[in-house]
Amino acid sequence: MPKSQQYLLGLTFALFIFNIVIPVVGTMFGIDALDFSSPLIKCTQGLFILVFVIFT
Repeated sequence: MPKSQQYLLGLTFALFIFNIVIPVVGTMFGIDALDFSSPLIKCTQGLFILVFVIFT
C-alpha cells in the first residue's frame, strides 16, 4: 500500500473514532458543543465521508 493511502487510511480511522467517541462523551457530560447534532460533529462527519470516498 502506497504511503499516501496509508495517510488517508489513518485519517479515515481517526475521523471515524472522533465521530463515534466525541458525541458520546458530549452527551454523557451534557456538553452542547459536542452533541450529536452540533455543527462541529456534522462538519467532521462530512469530512469523514469526503475522505472515505477519496480513499475508496
